[in-house]
Amino acid sequence: MSIDTSATSTLRDGDYRNGEAYVTSSTFPKDLYTYFFTATTSATFIRIPSPDTFSFKTGYSNVAFLPGLEASRLYARDPGCIFINCENQLWEPNRPLDVSKLYLDASGNSTLNNVYTKDAIDTLLYGTGGDIYKTFLIQLKGMATTSLIADYKILPYDWRMDPRDIVSRGVQYIDGTHFMIDDIQALASTSDTGKVTIVGHSNGGLVAKVLVDALTQVGKENFVDKMIFIASPQLGTPEALGALLHGDEQAHFPIISQANARGLGENMKSAYNLLPAQTYFDRVSDSVANFSRAIALNCPFGLCISNIDNRTELEWFLEGGAVGRNDPAYSDIETPNALSSILLASSTSFHDTYDTWQAPVGIKTIQIAGWGVDTVKGLEYWTVTCKWFDHGCTAGQTLIRHAGTTTIEGDGTVVWPSAIGQQNAESNFYINLRDIALNLGQKIKHDNITETTPFQELFTKLVMNSSSTLSQFVTTNKQDPDSSDKRLRMRVLSPVSLDVYDSHGLHTGLASTSGDGVSDFVRIDEEIPGSYYREFGEGKYIGLPATGTPRVVLKGLGAGTFTFEVSEVVADRDIQTVSYKDIPVSSSTIGILQIDASHVASTSLSIDLDGNGTIDAILTPLTNPTDPITYIHLMETSVQTMIFTKETRKLLLKKLTHIERLIRKDTSIDFDDDEKEQGKENLKERIFSKIDKFEQLVRQLATDTNPKKKVLTLDQAIVLTDMADVLRGMI
Repeated sequence: MSIDTSATSTLRDGDYRNGEAYVTSSTFPKDLYTYFFTATTSATFIRIPSPDTFSFKTGYSNVAFLPGLEASRLYARDPGCIFINCENQLWEPNRPLDVSKLYLDASGNSTLNNVYTKDAIDTLLYGTGGDIYKTFLIQLKGMATTSLIADYKILPYDWRMDPRDIVSRGVQYIDGTHFMIDDIQALASTSDTGKVTIVGHSNGGLVAKVLVDALTQVGKENFVDKMIFIASPQLGTPEALGALLHGDEQAHFPIISQANARGLGENMKSAYNLLPAQTYFDRVSDSVANFSRAIALNCPFGLCISNIDNRTELEWFLEGGAVGRNDPAYSDIETPNALSSILLASSTSFHDTYDTWQAPVGIKTIQIAGWGVDTVKGLEYWTVTCKWFDHGCTAGQTLIRHAGTTTIEGDGTVVWPSAIGQQNAESNFYINLRDIALNLGQKIKHDNITETTPFQELFTKLVMNSSSTLSQFVTTNKQDPDSSDKRLRMRVLSPVSLDVYDSHGLHTGLASTSGDGVSDFVRIDEEIPGSYYREFGEGKYIGLPATGTPRVVLKGLGAGTFTFEVSEVVADRDIQTVSYKDIPVSSSTIGILQIDASHVASTSLSIDLDGNGTIDAILTPLTNPTDPITYIHLMETSVQTMIFTKETRKLLLKKLTHIERLIRKDTSIDFDDDEKEQGKENLKERIFSKIDKFEQLVRQLATDTNPKKKVLTLDQAIVLTDMADVLRGMI
């Protein structure tokens, strides 16, 4: 009890004879309290109660934890197994076949019977070996061991299923079906408060809403006192688009190819529920898809949509649009998948119910959002044209390519407006994940946000109903990015690998042991604090803080040309972009950039075209070959570094010299003279003709059926014809 400071001064003057006014404290620390009252007039003494005492016990609610998508392990018993242990762990997977076994049919039902779960992922057993819930589960256990709470329970589930089915149909464990309502009731029966705090991470937050609805329907909502939503995509997330359409973002599970991941998601109801809802578009102004450079997608039958910024347009596109897009081939991860109209309708129904959902009276809701990590906010598409040497398509055929556009206003998966999607929540908290990475050295994103120290400190306060000071990395109001937040975003379009090393030798990119040329195994390093590595289709992307002098290494993976870009980003706005476009590359090519983060525009790109240790060209943004004469010289350098006969080299260089002479004559013509302008057009036709003949010669030298005349390798021919196409575009 404490003195009531709102009472009149005569009732709070410390004189017990005239009646002091008291109020009860709002909370009592966990303990057993015994007390009694005494009163005296100096002559008479009384004790209440006499001779016993009053007593009461205080404490904190038990905790039920619901993991996120892909964060519960899934198992099945192998049919016909004769061994004692016939359990096969399907997730997290250790081979592509495990993922295929988890595929679902068109109705969203598992194609494999008797899939069950029993635990949440603490540490990944395969691939990156990163911690997902390891220290958070230790924290929960510690709370129970020290009697801060009486008990806790992890509620894993089959995350492929719709939350409504998970709650109503139950969750399959090895010993049978378990219902979450029963788990909540059991936890409440042993709780010091008689209630349970439900904690849902990511998709677990969506399951939590459905669970509380089910409790309310049977009159048991009073078993719950708090709901804590951790990074839950309550209104959806644009990253789900890339996952469902292209199989993007499976970096944690290195044996899963994008094609395999897309196959898993194609009929997964829970994944459809993560697509942006109309409420998402109502609160976030950014479009989630841009087709301005992909006419095949944005102008079916003359109906042009350059950007998608509402749910109706999104569903139209996802279902295939007016073009009637069908499911692409399994290996074609660039062409967007055509999604199920039935499952999209189910997703819309889910959002219609739960986007405006409010907890029953008496249940406190708390939302926690992470931000400061580059997060996909949409997809952009463009087209490329097949060349004569491309396999799987014919020359002139148009192919689709895609990439993700990003914002720092998220946790790497969910943008913060969705993570605090429930209106009128009692409390919202924002965790600055970028500052945690730079100051604490903790590699934290959406999937392991519970592992960061500031989150665990906040969680303890929430369990204890404490209002003590928050960590410097946690705020109750969303901060705006400031000018001190400087980043570099890099991207390279194939066929080139992308690796970055800081001054300490820390590496971000594909691990050196990744890929054996046969399996799908790929492992990613993100050792530089605050960095990430991503792939969208054939493009590679790296982001990192704009500090120091990071070294970028580009290695050829095939033949052709590549484009490399470095963007300087301040407070989530692109300040400048430095580009190196249409650079020749073979499987031997190596490119090196030593970036001064404070002077990005002064960066030079050193190119060793044939990998012999000798630098063949040094390019800066000012000397970047964007004019035809400079580019001709780069083509000549490429020819000089290639290994073939002197006669072949002389023949190719002669052709390039003729083209250069015509181009130089072209630049001398006056544009203002109509007659000469006509002459210029005729000259362009002659230049194009010379370029065509150069390409024909290259192709002939690489494909001639006479072995003596076949003097170019296919890779050499690809490089030269690619460059010829670039040159044509510069005329």
